[in-house]
Order: sequence, then C-alpha cells, then structure tokens
Amino acid sequence: MHKIIALLAALLAATPALGAKDLAFPIIESKKLVIDGNEFVFGLYSANDKSVTNFVYAVYRDNFLIKIGVLDGAVPAIVPAGKFQLPPSLIGIQFIQGGHQRTLKYFSFHSDEVKEVGSIGTNSGCIFQRPGKSGVLESVDEERGNLTLTTYKVEAAKIRKLGSTKVSASQTAVVTDLCEKHNLLLRSQ
Repeated sequence: MHKIIALLAALLAATPALGAKDLAFPIIESKKLVIDGNEFVFGLYSANDKSVTNFVYAVYRDNFLIKIGVLDGAVPAIVPAGKFQLPPSLIGIQFIQGGHQRTLKYFSFHSDEVKEVGSIGTNSGCIFQRPGKSGVLESVDEERGNLTLTTYKVEAAKIRKLGSTKVSASQTAVVTDLCEKHNLLLRSQ
C-alpha cells in the first residue's frame, strides 16, 4: 500500500509542463539510451519514505513518462545497455534485497514501449558471464558451504532459466575464480 501511495504522490507532484521529468523523489542515477531514433531516459530515485529499502524507477521517452514502478531493495545501480555481451536493447537494475540477496532485473527497450524481461538473483553476491558465452549468465548461491550454479539465457524479450547444478568440492575454486574475475555486480554492492 505504501508503494502505491508513493507512486501516486510522485505522479501528482510532477508537473506536465516539465514533461513529468521532475518526480518528487531525489534522483540516484539516470542513463540515456537511443533506440530507433527515440531518446529514453532511465532513472532511479530514492523513494523518500520511511523505508530504507524502497526505490522508484522511471522511464521517459522523448521527455514523456512511459513507465514507473517501485521496487523493494537498496543500493540500486543501473547496468548500462549492451553491457556484458547482452542484447543492446536491455538495461538492468542491480540492487540488494534482504541481507544477502543481490538481484539483476532487466528491461527491454523498443521504439514504442519498455517491458520487464526478468530478473536473476544470487545470495552469494556473484552473477558472472564466462568468457566466450555471449548472452548466458550464471548465478551462484551458497547454502551451508555448498554452491549451486544456475544458468540463464538472456534474450531481448525474456530471461530463460536453463538449469541448476551443484558445484562439487573440486570445482569450488574454479567457480570462485570466475566470480572474482567476471562478476557482473558492481563492487560497491
């Protein structure tokens, strides 16, 4: 309910004369993206409420607000389009949920719309892309010292889970090395 009230307050506070670009929330970060001649601005805003774990994302196309939402998470950051050998129409948000969960949520930008593609989560702070594996990401989860590796295919329209495997004790060092060298999550998180 608080999320809905926060969104309504932001929309009411935005003046149409400014193309709704001035939400009533402090800006955290924004990125510009041009797709098919349309300029998009993807912005992250502090929810400015009593919760420290809510933030607002908003998307503008040609200075008009076309998508807005609230996510439960902290320390959000934008993952730029085309980063990590993924489709160039994708922009991601990485953020913390709870004490250990890290999430990458991707949005697909097209000339006339923005759609949520899906998300990938990890409780160990590691989502990586193996060298030479374009469009495939792997997340590592840890439970009581045992690692599980989950593989995802990231496409322009969806994220498909390809499967999960338990990491053997002999492969733990290899996975740890991949996380250290190729982790997609920003070091600040």
